[in-house]
Amino acid sequence: MRVNASVSPGNKSPPAPVIYCRSPEARPTKEAIEKRMPPCKTRLKAQKTLCTGTTAFYFEKPKDFEFAAGQFVNFTLLSPGGTDLEGNTRSLSIASAPHEQSLMVAMRLRPTAFKRSLNSLPPGAELLLQGPYGSLTLSREGTRPVVFLAGMEDGLFPHQRSVADLAGLEEERRLAYVGMTRAMRQLYITYAEQRRLYGVDTYGQPSRFISELPAELVEEIRPRLQVSRPVFVKRSATLEESPAPNMRMGSRVRHSKFGDGVVLNFEGNGPHARIQVNFERQGTKWLMLSYANLVRVE
Repeated sequence: MRVNASVSPGNKSPPAPVIYCRSPEARPTKEAIEKRMPPCKTRLKAQKTLCTGTTAFYFEKPKDFEFAAGQFVNFTLLSPGGTDLEGNTRSLSIASAPHEQSLMVAMRLRPTAFKRSLNSLPPGAELLLQGPYGSLTLSREGTRPVVFLAGMEDGLFPHQRSVADLAGLEEERRLAYVGMTRAMRQLYITYAEQRRLYGVDTYGQPSRFISELPAELVEEIRPRLQVSRPVFVKRSATLEESPAPNMRMGSRVRHSKFGDGVVLNFEGNGPHARIQVNFERQGTKWLMLSYANLVRVE
């Protein structure tokens, strides 16, 4: 998908594609350097199996530790049960939201000394924490003629953990805006219509941030492959186009069975319109708007 951006007449710079990423080699921005804390110790709070072979680890968040969505940290084992050529330090992306009280990372448990040792640590074990590092921008220069943003799918960007949290969703929307507005001439956005993970095929949805772009600036580009889904269409209503006249994203509502919640998203129109609500006790649910009988809570 290509998004055309305006260019100042005096700019003669040739197109120089830049891929924005979070690789450890990326140069941190001045702001990231200023916020980086000196190395400190943290403790393992808990671990949770997400699926076969994948585990989430929860660590204490040091006092005054701040990071932005998309950054990573280095963890070093202080008393490893063994070591190998890959060493006792790993760079891991922070999967928790900046406002949460714990630092969460997730990883596939390959048969390395580091991962075996980390997986066997008891709650309260200490590790050395360094960071945060990285940012969405590789260069300190403000803009580039051409920018590529990859993996723009609901569940990836925005991350699945942020979809049900308004604060986290707004942080990721801000991050997407920062990346998109770095493009002076053209912005290329890619997403996978189908992924295979652990032997299971999944069919994702384009990021909701794509539907918020001005339609007249978006041009669909299809690969020369047969696909089973139609070209990009706007699938979510905006605040002004809400199918419920008295409700908007962020509105508090009440359901007779699920209790109170916050509106996260809309989809469709008319009798087929759906609404996504994050209920305080029941979690996130999609409901048929015509049957949900939701009541606005002031």
